[in-house]
Amino acid sequence: MAACPPGYCYVYAFPVFFVILWIGIFHVVARVGGWRPLAERYRARLEPMRAETFRMQSGRLGRWCGYNNCLTVKLASAGLYIAMPWIFGFGHEPLLIPWDRLKVVSRGRTFGVAFTQFELTDPPGFLLLLADRVIDKARELGYVKDDTGKR
Repeated sequence: MAACPPGYCYVYAFPVFFVILWIGIFHVVARVGGWRPLAERYRARLEPMRAETFRMQSGRLGRWCGYNNCLTVKLASAGLYIAMPWIFGFGHEPLLIPWDRLKVVSRGRTFGVAFTQFELTDPPGFLLLLADRVIDKARELGYVKDDTGKR
């Protein structure tokens, strides 16, 4: 078998390197940002079929890991469903968090966008931030009951 001509080995190796790097980065973000620990508790076995769906949403998990315009959020009677598109979803299994595990802790604005911040009761102290556009619909449907009243 002939060796790769000089310079051409990189042409073949780069796509493989890029795919491995892409998958690795998303696995690290999922672990460090807190998605993996949540998936251990709240992995969605099935996607809710009867649910209000919001695509291309932004949110934040934990204290620092932001997901800008890449979340699919579904409001179902079983809970809050959050998923990533397959191209970004490596290490990010879909979540289905029961409504009784979410407690509203604050509401506010960042860069003109209204948001609601939740604290999960299990694991305690874990924060989840989503746009009010989504959470207002959850309030309307009766899924989110407690409210801080802050804007």
